[in-house]
Order: sequence, then C-alpha cells, then structure tokens
Amino acid sequence: MSSIRPIIQTSLSPEACVTSGEKGTSEKMSGIFSGVAKLLKQIHLNLQCSHIKLEGALGFVKRHSLFKGKCVAKTTNCGKGEDIGKYLQPVAPENLEGTAEKRGFQVDNDPFLLDPFSKGVCYGASIWFSRRYLETGDLNTVAQEFKGGVPYEAVLLQGCYEQIGRAPFESVLGKISIDFRKNLEEKCATEEEKYTFLTDEKIFNAHLREFGLEDKPEAKARLALTVATCLDAKKHSPPSFIQTIIDSREFVVMAQRCNESIQKHAAAQETMKDFSGLGGSTVLFDEYSSPYEILDSIPSWQTGVYELSLPVYNILGTQIGSHAVTFVKESNRSYLFDPNYGLGYEDTNGQELVRRLFSVYCGELPSLDSRPSFPKQIYSLIKRVRDIYLMRPHFPRSIIHHNFTVTQMKLSPTKEGYSCA
Repeated sequence: MSSIRPIIQTSLSPEACVTSGEKGTSEKMSGIFSGVAKLLKQIHLNLQCSHIKLEGALGFVKRHSLFKGKCVAKTTNCGKGEDIGKYLQPVAPENLEGTAEKRGFQVDNDPFLLDPFSKGVCYGASIWFSRRYLETGDLNTVAQEFKGGVPYEAVLLQGCYEQIGRAPFESVLGKISIDFRKNLEEKCATEEEKYTFLTDEKIFNAHLREFGLEDKPEAKARLALTVATCLDAKKHSPPSFIQTIIDSREFVVMAQRCNESIQKHAAAQETMKDFSGLGGSTVLFDEYSSPYEILDSIPSWQTGVYELSLPVYNILGTQIGSHAVTFVKESNRSYLFDPNYGLGYEDTNGQELVRRLFSVYCGELPSLDSRPSFPKQIYSLIKRVRDIYLMRPHFPRSIIHHNFTVTQMKLSPTKEGYSCA
C-alpha cells in the first residue's frame, strides 16, 4: 500500500552560533521568517482559489450547454478552500518511484509542493472520481465529495502525475531499438556479419521475444524501422520480411505510436493507474483514435466507469491543452463528471452527452464529407462567423484523429493503491 506523507519543514540554526543566547535569537528570527513565509503562501493560495471560484461561477453558460440543466453537483477544477492548510507543506509520495520505474521512468523521492489552484487538476480529479465510485458504487456520495472543488487526494494524484511527466523516460520500444543496435555493434565485427545480422528473420524475432513483444505490431514496426535505417545507411535494401512490415497498411500508424512523446504520455497514465489502485483498467481507444469512432461505439459500451481524455482548441483551431473527464454508464442513465463544471446526467446511452462534451472543448465536429455542396459551404461559413463572435472553439479538420483516448477503469486485482497517511 502506497502512502503520501507530509514533510515538516524545520528551520536550521546558523553554523556560526557561539552562545546559547545567540542561538536562541537566531531560532526566533528563523521562526518569524518561516511564519511570515507560510502566511504569504497561504494568502497567495487563497487569492488563487478565489480567482478560480469566480471563473467557475462565470462558467454557467458552458455548464448549461454541456448538461442542459441536468446537473447533480457543481464543482471547480481546483482544490477546496478548506484544504489550503494541507498545501503549505511539501509531500513525498512513497512507492511512486518503484511504480514509475516499472514503466520506464526515473522518479526521485524528493519532496515537492502541490499546486492546487493555478493549472487545473482534471486528470487527478478524474482518476480519484473513478476510484471512489468503483469503491462505493454510490454516485451521490462521490458527487458530494467533489462539490465546490476536488478533494485533497485528487490534487495529490495530479501532483504525482506532473512529477512523472517531468521525469526522465525510456520506453520499452526505445529500449528494443537501443539494445538491438548495441548487439549489432558488439556481435558483428565486419560489414558482412552486420548485413547477415540485420537480414536474419530469426534474430529479429528472437530479439522481440526477449522483451515478450513478438506479437505486438508497434514493437515489430519499431524494430523494422531500426533495421531498415541501419541497412539504408549502408545502401542496402531491406529483406522481404522487413519490407512486408513496412508496406503493411498499419505500419504508418504503428510507427507514429513509436513516437517517444506518445509512449511517455501513455506510460505516465499507466503508472498513475497502477499507483492509484486502478491497475485493472483497459485502454479502449488510444491517441490515434477518431472522435467519430468513439461516439459510434458508445451505445455498445458496457455499464461501468470510463476515463476520457480530449484535446482543447481555441477559436483559431489551435490546440491549447488537453482535458480529462469521467463517464459513468449505468443501465438506464449515463453520467459525465467534468472537473470544470460538475456531475451531470442524461437518460440515454450517453452518446449525445459525449458529443456535447466534444463541442464544448473542441468545437462542432466537422462533416466527414470530403467535398461538401455549395449550400453546405455557405452554411458552414455562417456558423464559423457565429462561433468566432461567440468565442467558441474551432475543431480543425486536419487533426481530428489525435489526442482522444478512452480507458475503462477498474480497480487493481490486488486492491492496492495509495492512501493518505
């Protein structure tokens, strides 16, 4: 069981203390400065909290656009004001280092301060909301815990997620390529030996088996790309088994998924699920899924809890961030928890609710017609002018297949996770 413990800051006496009187004076001054710093920090957090509460109050228009008046509880994307005292001390997340290391991260155990009010805590809030619902099975109870702001535990998870995001990372796919190149240099002395090594299908498959990834298309794509690059550097053509992988319809997508930043983002989320006791979760749609695929699949989703990540666009069609929410599907009703607005519901399968979610953050999804008719073009232009006037986000056609993910959330089989000590 992981735990997060607060670190109590203590003042250090100057090394040059000579007498007990001087030492006492120094400790008093240190205590005064420490108290003033703590007070200023608390004032700063209070001001940040008030600012975000005001923004939340002004968000009633988008809340109504999203929930159509069916809102169970309102919240804001920040910590609660009554928890400010807890954020004055740094925290040290125990067991985070070991959990992250399994996914390729190098996280240290240095304590850090949480930032509950300035940047948003949507991912931590979504993770903690999912866990609490899976534990209690009672949405009303969980909604009350998030009323007016997210609980301290959610802010802790967000802080841990950000620590992982800043940590050095080496993906398993990256290690496959690095180790293969290392074996090439260590085992092959001549150009002829290197060519034989690179074109031997048995060596190729054996290397994938060492990592237990012989059946993973993205692993094959990454290693095939490595082999082809090494051969091209020597002006050699790839062998037929490598060319077959490269020519496959899935190769381009698989090669994109080998991107280190995509791998790091996915590994960071997997780490957080392991750390927060949600290790039984399953990714249904990854970063290269279309929003249309997601919307079309919703009627067939099983009852349960789902974490949705989506991009956020401005009125110019530029991505300015990403957002995470929780979707709960019950037999006769669907719920959506958005840390920016609260918990709302719809008495359907939830397809329309998620479509409105995409519209709020991404703009209205464009038509899939490659050549819309002239009347449709005029109508689209009028809507575009209207959206700019109303400062609504614009969904750019060119990148509609990026950054949407769906994960079905489940508790870890061992029921392990972190707790607050």
